Amino acid sequence: MLLERVELGARRAVELGGAEIAERLVKEIERQMKDAAKNLEFEEAAKLRDEIRRGLGEAAPPEYEDLIQEYYRSLLERHENFLVLDLHSYNHRRDGPDRPPANPQNNPQVNIGTGTMIDRDRWAALIERFMDDLAAYEFPGGRLDVRENVKFRGGALAAWTHRTFPDQACVLSVEVKKFFMDEWTGEPDAVLTAAVGDALQTTLAGAGSNASRSSRGSV
Repeated sequence: MLLERVELGARRAVELGGAEIAERLVKEIERQMKDAAKNLEFEEAAKLRDEIRRGLGEAAPPEYEDLIQEYYRSLLERHENFLVLDLHSYNHRRDGPDRPPANPQNNPQVNIGTGTMIDRDRWAALIERFMDDLAAYEFPGGRLDVRENVKFRGGALAAWTHRTFPDQACVLSVEVKKFFMDEWTGEPDAVLTAAVGDALQTTLAGAGSNASRSSRGSV
């Protein structure tokens, strides 16, 4: 991966005393970070920001938060609040491809993280409608196991967004278990992968209407 090569190259340049080379490499990471944020790939931008911190031990450039905040404020020029679906996937076969998967009791197919919310009650109707709609989707092989804050409670992006826009932002950290692919080979199941996307799509109308009622605005 280019990012890994750039970050490792920067670290090695520092070790060898090549400050000029390291500076160029860090600028390349910063460029990738800005591009990711502009394309609304905020989690990728966060990873790039963290690579700068780990690689050189320096404070991350402020542009990452600035770009996200600028985008969010552009939404608030048109709406009173906004919903963010912070999408991720997680492994459940860490013991090996031939070993049993992790216990489903502690590893739902879809984990909805709301633990970074300052006032969950404010968004309770939206959260419950989102989860109900997702669980009601006629998924191949049976309806999805959708639960809240079992495996994950939400990450850095959700926490920052809720701190910065406590009354206007609802971030649902959606972690999908990698049942839709072979996590050891990276080979996706085309049918299940498409079904995950379709299931998420069915939640938007209901979530939007409930967000409007939650704070008299629109998503």
